[in-house]
Amino acid sequence: MSKHILIAEDEKQARLSLSLILKGAGYRVTAVENGARALTELMTPEQNGQPADLLLTDIKMPEMDGLALIQALKSHGLDVPAVAMTGFGDKDAVVQLLRSGCKDYLEKPLSAEEILACVEKVLSEAEKTTGDRMGSPRDNGDDSRLWRDIGAYKRHLDRLSAQFDSAVGVYHELVEIAPRSLSIPFAWKNRPLTTLGGDFIGVESRSTTHDALIADVAGHDLGASFHTVLIKAFLEENARQRNDGATLFHLINRHLLESGKNQRMITALFVRIDLDAMAGFLTTAGHPPLIHLPASSGAIARLTTQGPVLGIHETAAFDSLQFDIGPGDRLFLHTDGVTGATRLDTTDGRMEKLSESGLEKILLSHRKNDLTAMVAAAWRDVLAHCDGRPDDDMLLAGIEIPENEDI
Repeated sequence: MSKHILIAEDEKQARLSLSLILKGAGYRVTAVENGARALTELMTPEQNGQPADLLLTDIKMPEMDGLALIQALKSHGLDVPAVAMTGFGDKDAVVQLLRSGCKDYLEKPLSAEEILACVEKVLSEAEKTTGDRMGSPRDNGDDSRLWRDIGAYKRHLDRLSAQFDSAVGVYHELVEIAPRSLSIPFAWKNRPLTTLGGDFIGVESRSTTHDALIADVAGHDLGASFHTVLIKAFLEENARQRNDGATLFHLINRHLLESGKNQRMITALFVRIDLDAMAGFLTTAGHPPLIHLPASSGAIARLTTQGPVLGIHETAAFDSLQFDIGPGDRLFLHTDGVTGATRLDTTDGRMEKLSESGLEKILLSHRKNDLTAMVAAAWRDVLAHCDGRPDDDMLLAGIEIPENEDI
């Protein structure tokens, strides 16, 4: 005999869709519009001729919601496995459901594959529990509930892990730059402190104008990583509008303050490279300076401007600096995790930071290499300084001004 599924769902279209999916898989289905009706069906199975083998219930319903329904099953001694359908973000409800005896849950929107897989699994587990009930130490009292809850919580953890893995993939795709897609030499290295990070580098090219933005979002979690989505979007639109760095920072700062939920500080550095004018235009927001390494024997220079950290001050002014560039010049951008890399000084027991001057010495020691090899070698030296154990997100990027014939 086909298994009997009882559906409690107040939305007519959803109720119909669930019925069609389950009937198409060979199940017998009864569908009702709220928890009160479902409870009546469960307490008077003779009306349908076959007791329900599984309850599939929505959480938010009139008259009696899903949580109250599942709790009523327990209080009336009705041994029917229940699966709840929740909206995204109803994590508190999920915890209550699992504690109340719910076997599993599905997050909306639902796919037919997810529904059928979950129903089949719960029914299979119910049959096994029934078959093993006699003499099984796991099926009495608190032990039975404990093993049931462990399984449910593990499935919940697996779902969260899958969501986290997806977020990690999105983050790495977001901060990935393909140098071949750029018409200007570019190389970079990035290492988040944890799986996710708040460092961002982006380059937008428009003919002979190239905009580069490096940013450091406070924190090392999902929130920090998702702020890079905001930064990337603003950089792309800024390049399309051909606005300058000060305008970009004003817009980001205003958005952070007006969102009402921002608890992040962001430091950033924007540099526009104009190959027609052979000039660079720099704007910073509380970020470490730009390092300019001329192709000639000229001295290495640290370039910076006045500008506050983003996301704090409602009235913020960002100064800009124009500087000359020439073919073969190299510009280096970094986050403070690089210059803040520390190691133990064995002579006096103090922690020694790499510092801006230390990074400049490393870069100068590898200036004879091409840009990609130079950045890679400098990166190895930075990691060696902290014995490969940084205590912050780290990002180092280099840009080379091409020869005129390469423009």
